Amino acid sequence: MARQVDADSAETIDRIVAATRETLAERGAAGLTFRAVARRAGVSVGTIGYYFESRTALVEASLDDHHAWGAELVARLVARHGEGASLEALIEEAVRSGHQELLRDRETLRLRRLAVLGEGALSPTRRRDALEPALAAAAEVLSAHDLPVGEARLVCQSMILLVTRYALLSDDEVVALLPGEPVARARGAIEDHLVAMALGRIREASSAP
Repeated sequence: MARQVDADSAETIDRIVAATRETLAERGAAGLTFRAVARRAGVSVGTIGYYFESRTALVEASLDDHHAWGAELVARLVARHGEGASLEALIEEAVRSGHQELLRDRETLRLRRLAVLGEGALSPTRRRDALEPALAAAAEVLSAHDLPVGEARLVCQSMILLVTRYALLSDDEVVALLPGEPVARARGAIEDHLVAMALGRIREASSAP
């Protein structure tokens, strides 16, 4: 029998998911236990088990929360586009906001990436419910600026992949990539690079005959 989710249950689930993301960020996959999440969420271990049957379920819920954040970002940018915001400003906000959020969610994404590699692809359900609507909305904004719809979708997908891959770099990899730079400054340089790449590719595609 499906468990009824009332307002109190929804609030509890939100706290558990937030605690899962925080635990992953601070302790990594090895530190993700029901006990650690329960302590951070202020609930019992039994409560965690009532809503989530396994650590995998916690990770999946955390990823769902991340995708919901992405959908909200796209919706906000689409609304700003309708209000007359420049395409350049929207692209920069999308890349910078996405990169910062992905950095916070690196451990969740790392676990999911391993699962995707094992399965061979993102699940059809997650692609349909999480990725496709946001991709279609973002591509529609770009296509309003003389970018063919197909090219717009490719640009959006490419930037998602690039931003995600750079966010997944470890601190050691970042320092090796930009020797002599502190980690924070190096990650800032990477973010600037991603913005420049996105803007350059969109300008190039928009001006193509």
